Amino acid sequence: MSLPQNSKRIVVLGAPRVGKTSILRRYLRDGFVEEYNPTSEDFLRKLFRIRGETYQIDILDASRERDFPAKRRLSILTGDIFLLVFSLDDRSSFQEVCALRTEILAVPLLVCANKVDLQESEREISKAEVLQAFGDDCAYFETSAKDSTNLEKVFETLAKRGGLPTETGPSQHRKVSLRADCLTDNKPNGCSAL
Repeated sequence: MSLPQNSKRIVVLGAPRVGKTSILRRYLRDGFVEEYNPTSEDFLRKLFRIRGETYQIDILDASRERDFPAKRRLSILTGDIFLLVFSLDDRSSFQEVCALRTEILAVPLLVCANKVDLQESEREISKAEVLQAFGDDCAYFETSAKDSTNLEKVFETLAKRGGLPTETGPSQHRKVSLRADCLTDNKPNGCSAL
């Protein structure tokens, strides 16, 4: 089985406890889990059949790579699109995203400030501060994985910046079976297509 030519790798980076895995669960339509379980590393793959073409999106949730600089560097070198996530109630997570930004050169990226559902008094980072750090042309979203605020826009923008069809967004996509016969040019029974 050969890989689709329309293949992209999304790398999700940020400090622990900022909601990276929760954001990805929402993308995969797996809901929201309140309790925190540390993610060491997670690799997810989604296949889409859209207008007769197969698209493959590999997502690397590189949560613990901050402890392994060589591994993090490899993820940065092999990524096509980056989602940098920090928490609005954690200044150190914002500083980590700022440091990560200096390592990622000339590839599409989005900055996601998660936990916008918190009270204003719990917020440690302002939107103006983020725009000052990343520039006005930065793709920046304030999100909540808990209540899905702006997550659709995040994944639509990731698709657009990565050269993927907008149908790969959470509200529009349909999963394609991972069976090998679904990846052929013929549309066998059991494969969904847009």
